[in-house]
Amino acid sequence: MRKIYRLLGLIIVYILFASWVLTAEDIIIQVRFFQGTWMKDQPGLNQVEILSTSSHPEIASLKAIVGGPESELKAAVIDALFDTMDLRTVDDLFSFAKTWNGKDASLSEPVMQKPASAYRINFRPKRLSPQAVSLQTIIYYKEIEVPLKAGKDPDKKLQREFKGVLASRRYKKLMDKILDRELVLKISDPVIVGIPYEDRAFFMMIVLTSGRRDSEQEASEETKRPGKAYILEAPKPIHQVAPVYPDELRCQGVEGEVELQFVVNEKGIVQYAEVVKPLHPYLDYAAVQALKQWRFEPPLRKGKPAPGIFILKVHFNPETWRRWEETIERDEAPTDSSPSSREELRKILENSGEYCRKLAGAALDFICEETIKEIQYNINTEAISEQKKFWYKIVKRTKSAYVGVMWGNQPLWNPWGTEKNQYVCDYQLIKKGYLIKEQRIILKENGRKITDQKKLLEEKRFSMLTPLFAAVRLLALDRQHLFNYRILEEEKVREKKAFVIEAIPKFKDVGEVEYAKIWINKKNFQILKSEIEGVPIEGYKKILEETTKLNLKPEFKITHHYQVEKKGVLFPSYSKVRVAYPPLRPMGGKRLRLKIDITYDKFKFFTVETEHRIIKKI
Repeated sequence: MRKIYRLLGLIIVYILFASWVLTAEDIIIQVRFFQGTWMKDQPGLNQVEILSTSSHPEIASLKAIVGGPESELKAAVIDALFDTMDLRTVDDLFSFAKTWNGKDASLSEPVMQKPASAYRINFRPKRLSPQAVSLQTIIYYKEIEVPLKAGKDPDKKLQREFKGVLASRRYKKLMDKILDRELVLKISDPVIVGIPYEDRAFFMMIVLTSGRRDSEQEASEETKRPGKAYILEAPKPIHQVAPVYPDELRCQGVEGEVELQFVVNEKGIVQYAEVVKPLHPYLDYAAVQALKQWRFEPPLRKGKPAPGIFILKVHFNPETWRRWEETIERDEAPTDSSPSSREELRKILENSGEYCRKLAGAALDFICEETIKEIQYNINTEAISEQKKFWYKIVKRTKSAYVGVMWGNQPLWNPWGTEKNQYVCDYQLIKKGYLIKEQRIILKENGRKITDQKKLLEEKRFSMLTPLFAAVRLLALDRQHLFNYRILEEEKVREKKAFVIEAIPKFKDVGEVEYAKIWINKKNFQILKSEIEGVPIEGYKKILEETTKLNLKPEFKITHHYQVEKKGVLFPSYSKVRVAYPPLRPMGGKRLRLKIDITYDKFKFFTVETEHRIIKKI
């Protein structure tokens, strides 16, 4: 009898287990693969390392964006690797997903990666519970050297070599096994596996999700081809916007002509603009940004609206620009019209302007220790020309041009281009009247100590910040006429009550400032924090050239915090720069192009009384 009950119990358990297996959802195994190199003199990995959400908070933060835009997830993984592993560079190599139905004993994914690398990832999955899977993971890797002969196609030769290496019966003998490890994974709980290999390391981010993926491709929309577009007589503009021509460049004598070639559709809207004759990176960018806002009468061919390609020359000459600017409609920024607010605002501006006067005239010079951390996410240079095809493919003919829209085939973000730089500097500032001198002596560069203390850090993207005087450009009494101000709210900054003031250029032509917020101490009107949005004139040539070619408007935000006090003046404690690009494809998200974080510490203050460098410490 007992045997019968025991048998019935086993049958019931089997039925329940079988029904659970049959009703369980498919498991999607998502893999993102990266390669990292180390800071100089850093030891790197000497064994496989597992970074889990329970052991590393940086990895735990990835859970919130699993299932979100792929670009945002990859950028977050790269940031997490930089934070946890102290890497010099991180390269995004490839990604893929495999669907496991709960029955297959093994899964495999061969990967061919240029310039000449082959990978094979094998999985042996085993379900432990509805929310957990054991995944035996084996990875093989091979660098392929292809001897090239004259007249041979290297790409075809590579393809043959790849196929030979990855052939199912040969890969184990020809490739290096770099990982053989059992991973116990929970649904939607990402894990990063660090895999040492020679002088570098691979990092595999792996996450399991439930359900079946319909497609591995990003969503895209159908493109249209409007037909032939002939080079027609230039249509008449019905709305023009003056390009920004900053005082700084005018004072430097930067003037000349930017020649643009642009496409206007049958509705008179500018669809694409390209610089044919450049002048200055900022002015080229300003010309394109202005032209994209123009509107024209529809171009006509045989009396009917038709797209066309045209040429426009933009003259940057102080006098010509001033006359042209007077003829163009300009949208003035709104101002606060409440009488009580105006009176309170007047008092804030008057007192903060006086603080800026004191700051600008201060005879305090200083040295401090400056730590700079910078990460750049670079664009694939090949993709810039491909992106033109995405926007407008222009095929020139004898008397006509074909205008169409298509997607680029190249990835827009360079998988080999993410780079981290880190500097520790002696930052010295000396001010004599209106002349400000800065100097950065590098003490440590990317983990390597500089012993001679003669190497200078002279990149303009750092020297253009001058954080101490950022607020002076916004609130100085002799510059307040350039902005409209408004009180937004009151906040606490480090337990100090502060007014939050908005500053908007009156005619949106104050170079480098498009919008700003300033946090002003309610008690003594010191500047506690400033946040400026706008494209810098100097220091970002590469970004300006990229965005001009891609017809994009980058988002710059520069933030300064002030905390160190000396003689009633607050000095900077922390600065950050963020540069992001808007979505480059439909359904895409905003992408970070550059992030810089700077901390200032160990201040020493001096007075300068003669031509000698530093005279007296105070």
